[in-house]
Amino acid sequence: MSNVKSTYNFVPAPTEQEVFCPDWGEQISHDIPFSDGESGEIELKITAQTPIFIRNGHAKNNAETEFSHVEDEHKNKHYYIPGSSLKGMVRNVLEIMSFSRLNKNLVNNHRYAFRDLSSAKNEYMTSYKKFDIKAGWLTEDTEGKWKIEECEDLAFITHQELKENRNIPFRDLFLNEDPKGKTAKWKYDLVKQMNLTGEFTTFQEKLFGGVFRNKATFLSGGKKGTLVFTGQSGKRKEREGQKASGKNHEFVFFDAEKPTYLDVPENDAENNNK
Repeated sequence: MSNVKSTYNFVPAPTEQEVFCPDWGEQISHDIPFSDGESGEIELKITAQTPIFIRNGHAKNNAETEFSHVEDEHKNKHYYIPGSSLKGMVRNVLEIMSFSRLNKNLVNNHRYAFRDLSSAKNEYMTSYKKFDIKAGWLTEDTEGKWKIEECEDLAFITHQELKENRNIPFRDLFLNEDPKGKTAKWKYDLVKQMNLTGEFTTFQEKLFGGVFRNKATFLSGGKKGTLVFTGQSGKRKEREGQKASGKNHEFVFFDAEKPTYLDVPENDAENNNK
């Protein structure tokens, strides 16, 4: 029983053809053993390699008994693993090993808090989606070697800002409209007569929790930067009374006064040449 790991939902359920169904299966029950059956005990020793938290399900409103434990006559707490927890673990492992049928009463769609990706505001996603993004220009030197010239900073800029200050029409083209085939090259071809450098100011926009991102707006006399476009993955959806969704930003790259150059590994350079 050593190194038994909880498989959660990462093990595929067996098909009906893979489930073992003996011809006598309907005639027995776990509550009625065979007349010539045998019973016994399995002894095992469990050592906690890491701290264990098992909540006392019978004391939901009592913080003092949050962890499963008993107290001796000296009020010392002795923590334990409830038998029901062990029973459930063994049952699950045996069901997987024996291709048993799934018990419909034990299958559910619960979301478990720290792995829950359904909400951008929970603790996990706040850490997962931090905007620690770097920018750079891919260049080729005189010897044919590829390098990345690191930028000082980058910022997001809205399609609305591009429309109002440079008459770049992405806002109108993609607002509730299908952007199929609108790649980064398509965008650059659309504005190839325009100057993509400009002067900007930047500010921090809070998204949720402790997550912020750099935003840019045009400002005469501000920091010099270059507009960078990426493909339009989907339409921008904005409906009254509904939360907006879909791509609504491009980038501004700000060059460093004394840039650092990073070598591109040969394998990556070969893929780029392809």
